[in-house]
Amino acid sequence: MTMDCEILAAELPGKVFFPASSQYAKTGGSYFAAFENELSPTCIVRPASAADVSAIVRIIGSPSWQGTPLAVKGGGHTPWAGAANIDNGVLMDLRDLTGVHVDSQEGLALVVAGERWANVYQQLAAQGLAVAGGRVSKVGVAGLITGGGLSYFSATNAFVCDNVVHYEVVLASGDIVQANERTNQDLFLALKGGLNNFGVVTRFALPTFKQGQMWGGAIYYNPSVYPQLVQAFSDFTTTSTPDEQAHVLMATSWTAGAETGVSNIYHASAVAAPPSLKPFTAIQPQIFTSLRQDSLLGFADEQSAFSTDGARQLYFTTSFRLDAHFMLHVRELWLEALKPLQSVPGLMLSLVFQPLTKGMLAKSAQLGGNSLGLSPDDGALVVTLLNSVHANAADDNEVVTAVLGLVRAIDAAAARQGISARYRFTNYGYKDQKILEGYGSKSIAKLQAVSRKYDPEGLFQRMVPGGFKLSNVSENATAMYLTRYLWLFPVAHAYLSSKSDSVTKGPRLDPAKFLPEDVITRDVCVIGGGSSGTYTAIRLQDFGRSVVVVEKQKELGGHATTYRDPDTGGTIDIGVILFGKLDEVKNHFQRFDVPLQPFPITPRPPDYVDFATGQTINFTAPDQAADLLLPFGDFVKKYSLEALVLTVFRIGQGYSPLLELSTLYMFKYFNALLLDSLSRGFLTTERSNVGELYEKAAQKLGGDVLFNSTVIAMDRSAASGPARLLLETPSGRKLVLARKVVSTIPPQIRNLHGYDLSREERSLFKQFFNNAYYAGVLRNTQLPVGAVIQSVEPDKPYGIPELPGIYTLNPSGVKGLFQVYYGSPYPMTGDRVKADILTSIKRIQHARGINATSPPEFVAFENHTPFNMMVSNKAIQGGFYDRLNKLQGRRHTFYNGAAFQSQDSSVLWQFTERLLPTIVESLHQRIPIAMNYDLQGRSPAIPTGSTVLVTGISGYIGSHVADQLLLAGYRVRGTVRSEAKGDWVRELFAGKYGKENIETVVVADMAVAGAFDEACKGVTGMVHVASDMTDSPDPNKVIPSVIAGTINALSAASKTPSIKRFVFTSSSTAILIPRLNEVFTITTSQWNDDAVAKAWEPPPYGAFTVYAASKTQAERELWKFVRERKPGFVVNTVLPNFNMGTILSDRQSASTGAAVKNIYETGNVEELAKRFGPQWMVDVRDTARLHVAALVDPDVENQRILAFAHPFNWNDILACLRKLAPGRTFPDDVEGLGRDLSQLDNRPGAEMLRKFGRSGWTSMEDSVRDNVGL
Repeated sequence: MTMDCEILAAELPGKVFFPASSQYAKTGGSYFAAFENELSPTCIVRPASAADVSAIVRIIGSPSWQGTPLAVKGGGHTPWAGAANIDNGVLMDLRDLTGVHVDSQEGLALVVAGERWANVYQQLAAQGLAVAGGRVSKVGVAGLITGGGLSYFSATNAFVCDNVVHYEVVLASGDIVQANERTNQDLFLALKGGLNNFGVVTRFALPTFKQGQMWGGAIYYNPSVYPQLVQAFSDFTTTSTPDEQAHVLMATSWTAGAETGVSNIYHASAVAAPPSLKPFTAIQPQIFTSLRQDSLLGFADEQSAFSTDGARQLYFTTSFRLDAHFMLHVRELWLEALKPLQSVPGLMLSLVFQPLTKGMLAKSAQLGGNSLGLSPDDGALVVTLLNSVHANAADDNEVVTAVLGLVRAIDAAAARQGISARYRFTNYGYKDQKILEGYGSKSIAKLQAVSRKYDPEGLFQRMVPGGFKLSNVSENATAMYLTRYLWLFPVAHAYLSSKSDSVTKGPRLDPAKFLPEDVITRDVCVIGGGSSGTYTAIRLQDFGRSVVVVEKQKELGGHATTYRDPDTGGTIDIGVILFGKLDEVKNHFQRFDVPLQPFPITPRPPDYVDFATGQTINFTAPDQAADLLLPFGDFVKKYSLEALVLTVFRIGQGYSPLLELSTLYMFKYFNALLLDSLSRGFLTTERSNVGELYEKAAQKLGGDVLFNSTVIAMDRSAASGPARLLLETPSGRKLVLARKVVSTIPPQIRNLHGYDLSREERSLFKQFFNNAYYAGVLRNTQLPVGAVIQSVEPDKPYGIPELPGIYTLNPSGVKGLFQVYYGSPYPMTGDRVKADILTSIKRIQHARGINATSPPEFVAFENHTPFNMMVSNKAIQGGFYDRLNKLQGRRHTFYNGAAFQSQDSSVLWQFTERLLPTIVESLHQRIPIAMNYDLQGRSPAIPTGSTVLVTGISGYIGSHVADQLLLAGYRVRGTVRSEAKGDWVRELFAGKYGKENIETVVVADMAVAGAFDEACKGVTGMVHVASDMTDSPDPNKVIPSVIAGTINALSAASKTPSIKRFVFTSSSTAILIPRLNEVFTITTSQWNDDAVAKAWEPPPYGAFTVYAASKTQAERELWKFVRERKPGFVVNTVLPNFNMGTILSDRQSASTGAAVKNIYETGNVEELAKRFGPQWMVDVRDTARLHVAALVDPDVENQRILAFAHPFNWNDILACLRKLAPGRTFPDDVEGLGRDLSQLDNRPGAEMLRKFGRSGWTSMEDSVRDNVGL
C-alpha cells in the first residue's frame, strides 16, 4: 500500500501527503462526523485540476498498481465510516479543486467539484444570483448533487441534480469527458443520482436565477402541538393550490432529555408570513422562533449551525406515502425507540419529515428526469430523516442498532397500512440501507448498463468502496427491466443473454441427440474430485446412491498431492499433511487401509531467518499461551494475544496478510478441532503418502470418475429434474443426467463457466476473493540435514514477514530434499513464485557461507490457489453467509468445499457428514426416524417400519404427510374415495420409495359407521386428514359429515390395539377466522364459537364459515371423545393456517397450494384477494413434518399444535414472485389489503421442526419458489 502511495507521490509531487504531515492531519479532522475522522488512509492525494484527477485514476487503473483502494472526498458530509474516507487506502481529497465562475451569456454557474455551498452562494450573491443548491452551507457540492439533493427551491426546481446541465467527468480510463443532453446523454442522466459509480465529477454547470432576500427560519414548539404540526404539514403537501415559492420541513427532536417540535419554513420572496405558511406560524405555544428576512446564504448558515462537525452523528432514512395518522404513529414508534437510549451520554435524536409533492415530482420530469426512479404518481411522499448524535464510541452499536430497528418498525408499519414507498432519499442513507434498490429495477438496469459502458473493468465498483455501489445491487432488478425492454437495447440483449440460464439449454443438452453410451444417468453428479468431492462420492455410495465424479485433473485429491522421489522411492506430501483426531478421519483412512500415526506437536525448534537478507536472526518467539470482524491484529491487541501470533502465522499458512484479515476467517481455520490438535496432537499418514488414500478411492469409484473432464454446459431448471450437465472428456462429449449435483470446486465465477448460475448464485460467488498458497520440494539447497527455517522480519509486528514470500523450509523426510511453503495475498504465476523462492535460498546460502556446487532446483511444485476464500466485512454484515447457506438444495444442487466450511480436510469431512442426510433425503431415500428426528436417544412412539394409516392421502396435506412418513422409514396405507384417486398416489410413492411401502384402500364415505374399521387393521398410528373440501355452503351437508368422519376414525382406532398414536388435521379456523388490521392474541385454548354460531344461522350460508365451523365442531368432538372414552392411544391435533409450497402431483387437488401457482401462471390475484384475506401461511411440508412429530415424539402428548409460520397478504406473494421471476410481468399490488396483526407463540412448532434438523419454519420466499417450481 505504501508502494502505491509512493507511485502517486512520484507522479504528483507536492500533492501527496503522509501521516506525519500537517496537510494529512488537516484533512483527517475535516469531516462532518467522527466516524469518518477516525479512519486513517495510507496517504492523501490532493488534486488541483481535472488533469490531476485523470493522472490519479490512470495510475490506479494501471498494471503497476498493487490493489490499494481509493476513497474520494468532496465536502465529507456523509457521516458513516467509509463513505468518503478509508483505512489503509488512498484518499483523494478534492479540497484544492475549487472555483465558481459565472457564464452570464449562458446564464450558468460553473462550479468545481471541491466547492461547498457556502462559497457558491457567496460568489453568486455578489451578482444578485443564486442556484438551486444545498440547504446547508457547509455541505459539499459534489456529494449532494450526485445523490439527488433538495433545495429551498425544490417546488419549482425539483431535485438539485435536475438542474445540472453539464458535467465534466474523469472516467475509469482517465479520460476527461463532457456529459450533457447532446454528448454522452446516457452518462448525463446516470450522474443525476448515480453517485460515484461512473467516475469522478470535476465540474458542474447549474442555471442561475435572480434572487434577493428570502423570508423564513425555524419555529420551536411545545411537543403537545405535534398533531397540529402534522396536520399543517399534510395540508401544505396536498393543497390543490400550492405555493411554489414555499419550502417546509417539520421535525420533533430529543435533546438534553426533552422533546421539542420544530418547523423550518422558507419563502423565496421577502414577504413575511405568506398565507401558505400561516398554518405553521399560527400554532401555539411556541418556545422560540428565528423567523426573519435573510439571504440564501444566511439561511444555509443557520442550517449548518444545527450540527457540530466531528461529532458522533449519523443519518438514517426511509419514506412512505403521505398519511397524517401514520405520521402520528411514527412519532409513537420514535418515542418507544428512545426509551432504552435515554441514558446514552450526549444523545440527540431527531425525526424529520420533508415532503416530495406530486407537483415537485412533475417538475422533475419536466426538467428531463434523473436516475432516482420516481414519477409524479409516486407522490406525495414523506422523506424521513433520523439524525442521531451521541458522545461516546462505546455507545455506537447500541445507537445504530436502535435507530435501524426504528427504521424497520416504520417500514413494517407502513407496509401493514399499505403506504410503503420504494424510494429512499439517497443523501440521508446509512451504509447498511438498500438505497439504490429504491430507485427501482428500470433505473438500476440503466445505471448498470452505463457503468459497464464507461467503466468496463469495474474500477469504480472494485477500487472505490465508498458510497452505495451498483455492484452490490441484486441483478434481479436488471434482468426484470432488460427482459421487458430487450428489443430496445442490443447491448442489454447481449448482457442478459450472457447471464441467462437459457444459454446452457437447448438441443446440445437433449439426450436424444447423444448416443446411448454417451449419456450417463446417476443419482448424483459430484463436480470436483478433491478432498470434499471424493469423500462425498464414497459416502453417497455407502448410502446406496449412484454417483459420477467430474475431475479436471488426472487424479483425485485436489490439494492432497504427494511427490515420489525416483531415486529413493520415498514419498513426500506437499499439500495436505495433518488431520484432526476425528472418527470421520480414522474411519476414512481405515476403510482404505492407509495407516495413520501421531504427528509430533513440538518438532525441532526452527532457525529464524530474514529471507530479505538470508541472515539468521536471534529471534525469540514469545511463550505459547493459550469482534469477529476486527482485523486480526486489532483482535490480538484487544485481547492481549500477542504470544499466539507467530504460532498462528506458522500453522495458518496461506492466510495473508495475517494481521489485516478479518478475525472471523482466522477463527474459521483456527477452530475447536485445530486448537484441540495443538494440545493433543495431529494425525498424519504413516507412509507420508496421502496420495495413497486417493489412489484407492479412485479404484473403488472405478469408472464413476471422469478424469481430465470439465463441465461446459448445465441445465438445472426443471423443477422435477434431472439436472443436465454437458461434459468435455478425453473420449468426447458426454451428457450427465443427475437427480442432484454436488459442487465442490471453488465457487468463483471464473471456475463456473459451464454452470447455469442463478442470479443469486452469481451475486454471491462474484464477491469471493482469496489468498494464494504454493508448496514445493527442492534439492541442492545445501542446508543442514534436519534444519527447520522459519521466515521472520524482526522490524515488523511480532516478526511476521510481509508477503508474498516464503513461510518455512522444512526437511522432507527424504534425504537431500527440502519442502518449501510460500504465501501471497494475491495470485501469482508459478514461475514468479519459484524464482522468488530460489533467490531467497541463494541469499541464505550466501549469508551462511555455503558455496553451492549446484544451484537449488525444484523437483515438485504445486499451486494451491485459490486458498482461503473470503468476502468483505460489509458482505458478512449484510448476511452473505446466511444467503450462501440457503443455496443448499436449491435447483437440485448442494455445495461443499472450503468456501463453505474450512481449508481443512478433517473439518470438511465432518461437514460432509452433516450435509449427507439432506442430500439423501432430497433423493427420497428412506431415513429411519431416529436418524431424521432428534428423539434424544429414546425410541419413537410408534416403531420404525410399521404401518401408518393416512386418511385423505390424495389431498394436498395428506399426500405430504404420507411423503414425510415414507421418508422417515414407515409404511403408509392411505384412504381414497375412489380407485382412480389411488392410482396416482400409488404410482407416485411407489416410484419414490418402493411399491412395498405404499398401499391405498377405498373409503367412499367417511360418514358411514365403521368406514375406517378395515383400513385400521394392523396399523400403529393413524393420521386423520380427510375432510369435506367441497366448498359447499350448506352446514347440514358439511358439518355432520365431518364430525361423523372424525368419530368414525377415532372409533376404528379404539378397536385396533396396535394403534399407539392418533393425529387429527384440524385448522386455524377452529380457533378463529382472521380479522383485518386488528391486534389480538391467539392461543391454543381458543375455539371459533363465532363461526359455529354464524354457520347455523338461517341461509344464505357462507362456505368458508361452514368449513370453519366443521373443523371447530369436529375437533371439539374429538377431545370430548378422548375425555369420555379414554382410548388407549395418545391424541394430538395440528392446526395449520394457509398452506403453500410444493405440489406433489398435477393430478391432485392442490387446495390452497393452487392459489400461488394460479397467480404465477395467470396473474389473477384480485379474485384470490377477495376469497382469502390476510392471514398466516405455512409451508405444507412443515405442516406434514408436524404431523410426523405428533406421531413419533414421546414428549408430544394431547397437544394442539399451531402451524402458523409467517403472516402475509397477497402483495407479499407478488413481491416474492417478482423477485423470483424477474423476467415475468405480474399485476400491480392490490390496494387496501390490510394485514393480519394477530399475535401468537409459534415457537413450539418451530422447535419440533428443528428436531428434524431444520432451522425452523420454511421461509415464505422458499415456499413460493417451490410452489411454482422455480
